Amino acid sequence: MRVGFVRNVGLAALGLAVAVTAACNDDPLSFDKDSTFDIQVNPSSMTVPAGVSVLLESRAVNQGGEPTWAEVTPTVAPACVTLEPDPEALEIHPPGRFLVSGGTTVGGCVITLSAGGVEKTVEVGNIAGQILIIDSQEVVPFGAAIPFTAGIFTTDDPPVQMAPGGTSIFVWTSSDEGVATVDENGVVTGVAAGDATISACYYDELAEGYEACDEVEISVLVEAPTVTGISPASAGAFTEVTVQGSGFVSAHQLFIDGVFPGNENSLAITSITDTEFKFLWPAFDDDGAHDVYVGVPPDAISDAVSFTQTEGITAEPFEPENDDPGTTPIGIDAGGYYIGGTGGADVIDYVEVTVGADGNYSPVLYWNSGQDMDFALYDSGLTEICHSWYSNPEDECGSVALTAGTYYAEMYDFSGGTFNTTYRFVMYDDNATED
Repeated sequence: MRVGFVRNVGLAALGLAVAVTAACNDDPLSFDKDSTFDIQVNPSSMTVPAGVSVLLESRAVNQGGEPTWAEVTPTVAPACVTLEPDPEALEIHPPGRFLVSGGTTVGGCVITLSAGGVEKTVEVGNIAGQILIIDSQEVVPFGAAIPFTAGIFTTDDPPVQMAPGGTSIFVWTSSDEGVATVDENGVVTGVAAGDATISACYYDELAEGYEACDEVEISVLVEAPTVTGISPASAGAFTEVTVQGSGFVSAHQLFIDGVFPGNENSLAITSITDTEFKFLWPAFDDDGAHDVYVGVPPDAISDAVSFTQTEGITAEPFEPENDDPGTTPIGIDAGGYYIGGTGGADVIDYVEVTVGADGNYSPVLYWNSGQDMDFALYDSGLTEICHSWYSNPEDECGSVALTAGTYYAEMYDFSGGTFNTTYRFVMYDDNATED
């Protein structure tokens, strides 16, 4: 693990403008030039890491903005930093230059500067000199979610941890989210084979431009799962099939005869555990034996296991009743889905959708072939609300505002039943995902 690094904003030269307020009499210049009217200070807020000293400049000025040479006295509460006079301050400078040194406490405090009965405050953010990722691993398995932890440390050798390892104060990033992602809590998930850099950074709001970071290099390894069997070994389309084995993860894909049968696994997969990969068998044009694989192309694919399709599109459980909206037995709630198919004489299916509450919903249709599936959404009176007549492998109407009630989705096979096509209709509940 590489040692953490620190960036700090530079200090600008003291040059604050002071407004001149006219005296209460008729002569604007008739004020006591030795009387302190204000305290100029730079910076107005600061971040001071442990083991680091930052210059704080201040001076007492009169009503005309001129130095009074009055002594500026600092106090700190609570004692998160220490102050001492700047040893490099020249006699020509008015008194009030201090070196502010970070302590071993995490937190903030306030420096109060006093001179001639006038006070000025400076907010201080104090963190350690470095951020270190203290709990990580160099290799993240594909599909695994591994929590990483960072901590705040002093610059001592060895570093002393100043605050418990945590996540909420850090900003986590991945250099390649196509290889590994990391969430706001430092949980790293391997999504593809390769290398990536995971970083944890702390940003201080009191000092724009200040950050302290650490980073680690990781590798994501993708291993093929082991397949030991399939159950049942033969059945009709739309039957739930279980591939048995080990090493299955949620990111694994399903392949039948070397072809991915669904759109981003959303078509047919029902559940995945370490030992069981379950999916609904899609309707292929040809009955007979088919090779089933699980894994990640091109190099992490399992050995094949054979499944025999005994009945294709006619095995859909709701045929032919679902060819008419008035007779369809298919009913789903908003947020649910239905998997069905078309082919031969069956070119139209209907699904009844129950919307329980007013809100926004997104109907989407997925299908598993290169043919064109279309769909439309209707209200209870079969008045069209929206449709999607395109040739994409994923069709949607977008988010639509619906009132509570009954709706119908029509799935239409544009090929006219020339091919067996398995589809998945989903009514996404947009309201359930809003934060």
